Amino acid sequence: MDRVLICGVLLALLGAGCDRPALPPATYARHNLANGRYFIDCENTGSGSSLDFSSSSEGGEVKTELYKFEWAKSNQLQIKDGQLSINGADYGAIEPGTRITIQPSGDILLNGSKASPAKPAT
Repeated sequence: MDRVLICGVLLALLGAGCDRPALPPATYARHNLANGRYFIDCENTGSGSSLDFSSSSEGGEVKTELYKFEWAKSNQLQIKDGQLSINGADYGAIEPGTRITIQPSGDILLNGSKASPAKPAT
């Protein structure tokens, strides 16, 4: 009798959460730009992502580059000639090989270290 009561209580508790809407599945984007020039890891793209890029080189040296990564409909990361900006905020110059991680919290990591926008010169 005790087992039946315990099973009934457990089933009632499990069923209590069934009326809540399911969270959308997290999506992930990982990009290796220009054979390792830069890496972008976005840990939750929300409703999806896109990547556009253009670059030119001369004698094996990159002369111009523009990478635009958009995610969750309203966020944009841009690398223009080695300068990183995210949602219009300047994060300064980055070196080839830099790994940029966008965490679900919105935090930005550069090579594993938390980054903040560059402060304007005074």
